[in-house]
Amino acid sequence: MIIKVKRPTKDDSKRHDHVHMSRRDFIARGIYTGAMTVAVPKILMGSLVKDAVAAVTCPAPVRDAGGIASCFFEGGMTVGAYALHDIPAQVAASSANAAARYGVAGGSMLNLGAGSSNGFNINQASIFGAALLQAGIDMGYTNAQWRVVLSRISLGAHYGCNTQDDGGADNTGLIGGVGPLKKSSLNKDLRIGLNHKLVPFANGMPASNVNNRSVAGLSKVFSLTPAAGNFTNQQTMTNSANAAQQLSSLFSGMLGMGGRTGADAATTNSTCGFLGDIPLADPNYGANLFDPTKIGALSGLVAGGKLSQAEQAYLTSYYNAAIGVVSGASVQEGGFDYHGQSPQNIGAAAYRVARHIAVWAAASDKAGAKTAFIYNTNGQAIANGFTSATINGVTGNVQNADGDAGGNMSNSVILCHAPAGMTPPKLKTTGAFDTTNGDVRGSVGSELAMQGLYATAIEWISGTLTNDQIVRLGLSGVNLAGVKLI
Repeated sequence: MIIKVKRPTKDDSKRHDHVHMSRRDFIARGIYTGAMTVAVPKILMGSLVKDAVAAVTCPAPVRDAGGIASCFFEGGMTVGAYALHDIPAQVAASSANAAARYGVAGGSMLNLGAGSSNGFNINQASIFGAALLQAGIDMGYTNAQWRVVLSRISLGAHYGCNTQDDGGADNTGLIGGVGPLKKSSLNKDLRIGLNHKLVPFANGMPASNVNNRSVAGLSKVFSLTPAAGNFTNQQTMTNSANAAQQLSSLFSGMLGMGGRTGADAATTNSTCGFLGDIPLADPNYGANLFDPTKIGALSGLVAGGKLSQAEQAYLTSYYNAAIGVVSGASVQEGGFDYHGQSPQNIGAAAYRVARHIAVWAAASDKAGAKTAFIYNTNGQAIANGFTSATINGVTGNVQNADGDAGGNMSNSVILCHAPAGMTPPKLKTTGAFDTTNGDVRGSVGSELAMQGLYATAIEWISGTLTNDQIVRLGLSGVNLAGVKLI
């Protein structure tokens, strides 16, 4: 039997099975409900948003084509007389006194231009000249092919600009940099073995410094530290990229980002930022950049096994500058003080310079880009004729060093390389030569010479020199025609 009993409505309020709710709880639940009312419909459309995000196209790495490289050959050396512009080459050819002071055979100057002069003359009877011509053969070029590469190089120079000899000029700023003057993938320079003062405009430029002149040394600097492994690797970076993409799709819907100013950029940046980091987590990232055997364009150059570890490191460094991975590459090499040195030691130094220039030329050729190579010394030893020597199978003349020249034949040189199908620029020189003995008196100092050489390099590879670059080089208010060589 069911007995129905009427109960007043007020009795319901006295039941104790109701959950107590504070004013704060009530407001919070209202907010949650409101948020879900807005969010749920948009979350349900998440697949559409995700498809839109998946269509994000990450920008290609920013690279300015063309490479700027430099080397400071430390010491009072006479290598400046091995590669000469037309003017001092003519002085050496016409004056036996000048040729003796340069330590070259005046009748052995060879212009490397094809059909017309590019201002690049070498003393082919010297160890330097013979080593430069042989280096291409060692890298797999035929003699004819290598001469074509060399014919696409022009030379310009500030002569007589370094008036302090040897150690006295070590820290006068004979090392430069590129940094923000040229865009690159890594947005910084590569510096190898630098331990002396930079030219002022290069101070503060972002750079990676390497002291180990080898492929392994370069690879280590450009790899993750600690090395990619269990916790940081390509898969974890890929997972992070996917998470960024999925979160973007979720919050794009929840927050109604579609069509809002900057929304697309935020989505792209969050996704592409992680995607861009994936290659860095490759344990072989550094090796892929600096091991020539892993670079298709360079592998043939080292196949014969005739390049040293240092030469391979320079080769790949200059190649990466030429294709825009690094902004610029700067090297310092020591051991070029000729005073009291034997012909073997002097010849070995000349051989090193020739090989260094050769690997830059080969790297430029394989990159197929406009490039520039700046080199200088901090002094100049006068020569007293020459002596024959054989270095690493190459026979040629080397200078008999005969004391300080007081800067009389010092120089800061720029070589400009043009890719196949192009003509290198006609470059100028500064400095006045004494045609009787080859002495030269400079018209600019060493710092202004460096500024002018970098301005020349930038204008050659980019086609112009912007006002911002002029300011960054410290050339505001300077008569550019007196310091640029192009």
